[in-house]
Amino acid sequence: MISPISALSFKSGNSVSQDPLSRPGAYSNPVNVVPEAKSKKESKKWLTALGIVGVAAAAVAAVTVGYNKGLLKVLDAAELKNAKILDKAKHYLGKAGEFMDEKVFQKLKSFLPKAK
Repeated sequence: MISPISALSFKSGNSVSQDPLSRPGAYSNPVNVVPEAKSKKESKKWLTALGIVGVAAAAVAAVTVGYNKGLLKVLDAAELKNAKILDKAKHYLGKAGEFMDEKVFQKLKSFLPKAK
């Protein structure tokens, strides 16, 4: 038997009692909740930082490989005085390559297994 006090109604029409999900409460459907989009500046910050780190790593690797292949030579003090500007640039890049080879790549090589 149906109680006359019940909230259930068989009348036509869309009342709150027939649609319990439209009632406000913990289990109701949210009203037009739109997720916030990330700002383009925030997403570009990571991309820019990642690009800078990648370019720096590529530059370090290029200078070290150039030093190891003999393309960038470290000059003596007497040769450095008489060197032209391009030779001086190669000298300073060679010094940087020597430093990176000694401090970075030699330590990384120690972690790799040795070839038999």
